[in-house]
Amino acid sequence: MSHHRRHHHRSSYRPLSAGYPGIGTEASGANGGGSIGEGVFMIIFGGIFFSVGAFVAWLMNSDVEGVVKENAAIGTGAGILFAVVGLAVIVCGIRSIVRYRKILTEGRRYRGKIWQHEPDPSFYVNNRPGVMLVVHYMGDDGQPKEVQVKTGSVNEGKFPLGATVEIAVTENGAILIPKSVSDTYLPEQEELLKPVIGMTLGAPQGTGATAGIGAAMAVACPGCGATVMMLPGSSVQCASCGRQFSLTADRMIV
Repeated sequence: MSHHRRHHHRSSYRPLSAGYPGIGTEASGANGGGSIGEGVFMIIFGGIFFSVGAFVAWLMNSDVEGVVKENAAIGTGAGILFAVVGLAVIVCGIRSIVRYRKILTEGRRYRGKIWQHEPDPSFYVNNRPGVMLVVHYMGDDGQPKEVQVKTGSVNEGKFPLGATVEIAVTENGAILIPKSVSDTYLPEQEELLKPVIGMTLGAPQGTGATAGIGAAMAVACPGCGATVMMLPGSSVQCASCGRQFSLTADRMIV
């Protein structure tokens, strides 16, 4: 296996609060740049609401035998409310897809590393929130940047920490390029995976609290650059080159 073999690991959600001194935050709005999966889900979900509401409103005002009309006004009002809510969700879904396609067409492409998973509260499936990725990549100025991208999925296992992804970035947001998750080696990945205390996403430099000590992190092996999952305060032997190293409590490799 090549020296850039990835070690997959599932981590629990936590707020991002580690980065780099002087790290930039580009197009990192709380909701990323939308995704096809999220947009389609919202359109389907909104369509169900709209259909149910429209049917109830029609039924309350129809001549169908057996329909109790004593509370027809209440039933009609509830149906209209459902239909309006459904229509609003459909519109939001369409906007998400339009925004996604615009960024896909106009955005600047970069390859970066998945640094953290974040919950995406804009949609849920079976009470599970969507997955948002925090990606580190090298900007045009040669400095590491940080951005959030939606995945349109609730399965964080599809996006292992330390994996390489391709993103498209504009001033209005960023998106994940479909099917771009891989174990591709990046020459700058050691720097992109360097767990140096920095800033909370979206906060001024140096003002964020440090990350939880118990959270696993994607770290680049100082010997061969392979991605290794570690807990702060632990030691590990790289499976690719055999080098043993430690990650201190303040997230420094020694």
